[in-house]
Amino acid sequence: HDPRGLLCLGATAYAGWSATDAKGLKHAVLSYHVGVMAVTTMMLGSLVLVMISRAVQAGWSTTFRRQSENVAALMPLLALFLLPYLFFAPKVWKWMLPESKGDFLLHAKSWYLNEPFLVGRIIFYILVFCFFAYKQFTHSRQQDITGDKALTNKAQFWAMPGLLLFALSAAFFAFDLIMSMDFHWFSTMFGVYFFAGSILSGVALVILI
Repeated sequence: HDPRGLLCLGATAYAGWSATDAKGLKHAVLSYHVGVMAVTTMMLGSLVLVMISRAVQAGWSTTFRRQSENVAALMPLLALFLLPYLFFAPKVWKWMLPESKGDFLLHAKSWYLNEPFLVGRIIFYILVFCFFAYKQFTHSRQQDITGDKALTNKAQFWAMPGLLLFALSAAFFAFDLIMSMDFHWFSTMFGVYFFAGSILSGVALVILI
């Protein structure tokens, strides 16, 4: 219930809205984008740590799993964080700008880089992340209440296929939210880099907690 986060978010919003020129507004929006991506990697990293520990039945992970589950349970906030992009998306992704429409490379990628398909993919990513976070969190909490050992097997059941779908979703999330900011940039490893960086963020966060 600490209000400092909301105060900082409000200050960022005020700075963006009160910017007197386009450059100032773009700077505020991109600063917000950096913050959203940083927080998202912490939530994704926390979730994947929980799922890995469940998949391999790591008993030692019980010392930190609840903290990671609590962070992963915040995943629905990602939808709230991404709402401002509905208004400021062209400030983040230059392929949405009218002057970029004539670019040959963008034309070749137009089947993928278009607003309706992007929105659909982002909704899909959020649903995947929230679904697996919900499954891990609820099974853990129910086991605290009921003591039912079968819930451990259920958590493992969802973690094993979930890791594959989660990894693919996180990789394409990175392609769409970060790499496509410059549609001339090619990288086959960026999704893996983002996925590994999320795990690192999750480990660093649980150490701080």
